[in-house]
Amino acid sequence: MRPLVLGASGVALVMVACGDSGRSTGHPVAGASGDAHSGASGVAASSSGGTKTGGAGTPGGGSSSAGASDNAGSANAGSNAGGALAQGGSEALGGQGNAGDSSGGAADLGQKCEPGTTYSTPYGTIASNCYSWGDTHAGIPNLRPTSLRDLKLPQATTPGTPYALSLGMGYGSTDATIELWGSDGSCGNSNELVWWGPMRSGEICAEFTPTQAHSHLLMVWRPAWKSLGAQHDTVTLCPAGSCGDHNDGKGLGAGEPLNAPRGAIQVNAGIKAGPLQFSPKVGYGYMELRGQESVAMGGPPAAVKSGYFRFHQSEGYDDAWYCPGAGSKLAWVGDKRVHLDLSAITRVANCKTASGGTGTATLTLPTVTGAAPIVSNMPEFADSGGKVWSNGCFESATKAPCTLEYTFTDGRELRLHAFQADAQRAQGTSKIHDFTDTALIVMPLGYGPAQVACAGQGTATFAADGSLTISLSQITPLGSCPGQAIADSAFSTDIQFL
Repeated sequence: MRPLVLGASGVALVMVACGDSGRSTGHPVAGASGDAHSGASGVAASSSGGTKTGGAGTPGGGSSSAGASDNAGSANAGSNAGGALAQGGSEALGGQGNAGDSSGGAADLGQKCEPGTTYSTPYGTIASNCYSWGDTHAGIPNLRPTSLRDLKLPQATTPGTPYALSLGMGYGSTDATIELWGSDGSCGNSNELVWWGPMRSGEICAEFTPTQAHSHLLMVWRPAWKSLGAQHDTVTLCPAGSCGDHNDGKGLGAGEPLNAPRGAIQVNAGIKAGPLQFSPKVGYGYMELRGQESVAMGGPPAAVKSGYFRFHQSEGYDDAWYCPGAGSKLAWVGDKRVHLDLSAITRVANCKTASGGTGTATLTLPTVTGAAPIVSNMPEFADSGGKVWSNGCFESATKAPCTLEYTFTDGRELRLHAFQADAQRAQGTSKIHDFTDTALIVMPLGYGPAQVACAGQGTATFAADGSLTISLSQITPLGSCPGQAIADSAFSTDIQFL
């Protein structure tokens, strides 16, 4: 993974970022509300004494352990413990547990709920790991860096009736949190957040009053920043019980909303002198921001002057392309960390459902370095001497989401983002991939507003001689930022570079 790099004097702000794979209904136009869905896969875990390479952690006799570091590559996983640290997307983080003692069960800290039943070997009885869960967990924000486990309740919770449980943690990261979400099936839907609190070693007691009947609880372990180390030993269930004066977090109460800290969005990216860029493909989501002001670690926030974004589904802005507006800022707050405040957000284009476009464009990539002409009936895209400078997943096959970055002869830049791709098919000696939900985003010279068009259909043809032809049809007219007003027009988050 690339380190964060910036010139000592600060740089002009340009950012490209990405998220995970998945889909959802996203954010609505003003007045409505929408769901944020999340899906992720991949695992990494560790035993407490160090790392062991191999498969993901498997259910053990009575404990679960998980850990992650910011090292790239294949996941290291401990097979002698119950847990596995689920990391979203295709990048499983290398496993390495934090320091702690796993040899003797939970430390003598905290107290259990009562009255209740303690499960000293919860895995194989009421607890199981969730390794891959699609997009069923609507509402769990920033799912990618978390670890998810399921607790099957012998009896469902009763709406309006207090419920308590205790988690015996052999050890736990002090910079992480635990969330409990009510669910209606094993590793099923996340129906409501019922409790959250800080992670630590020892007994953690949770007390809450659900508003729905839940037959399962999803236990979410969330690192505050880049790594998580934890081992889970016992579970005590106390239906209609209590934690007394030892409720170790914040639980759902009658009529009281509950929100847990979202943690930092993790991306495999970096910053460099000149244009500041995140990795253009980390998963399902892209961002590019530009500003005239310089940024420096620990310095003041830099104003965002232009850009666009489409976030990962668990952030809720994944249904369309959006524009940051006046007041948007980015601050470099520490090593591999930035803080992002987006405001006056507008929606510029929905390429999932776009139709009626009449534009066409064909891009031919040569087998050797050189110009890559675009033939188009839209003057904004036609170019005889432009070049592709980042091709990514269009090199030999179309693996959505895909990104291609192109520079026009006049210096403008084109981003081709394809979010859905069909299976490969053969046509003579060529390989064909069809793709949809495709955006053509033009970044003008200077700090002018981003422009977005949608292509209803795209085809990538990989010829036997190594050449590639990308054909786009049903292209809509270019729309420009700012777009249509939306209800959720502000968004703030921390972003961590892996």
